[in-house]
Amino acid sequence: MKNELRIVPALTAANFAQALGIGTQREEQLCDLIGKCYDDTDTYPLAIECISENVNNINELAYALFHLGAYAGSEQQRRMMMKRLEE
Repeated sequence: MKNELRIVPALTAANFAQALGIGTQREEQLCDLIGKCYDDTDTYPLAIECISENVNNINELAYALFHLGAYAGSEQQRRMMMKRLEE
């Protein structure tokens, strides 16, 4: 894995993935990977380990970890809402 993090100026990038040099197709693959690692593991550190074993460079890891946090937060909110509806 490459061990450098490069971000292009935000004015030239349309989104976070582009700022990290990640193309649209790879961004979709990373989003699928995030969901799979989240669903297939029991803890946040294990999900991070799963992701880190399946990325090509530090930029992909940075992107995935940022989105893992957002994904985990939205999943937690969804589960809390479902629990409230079931009560």
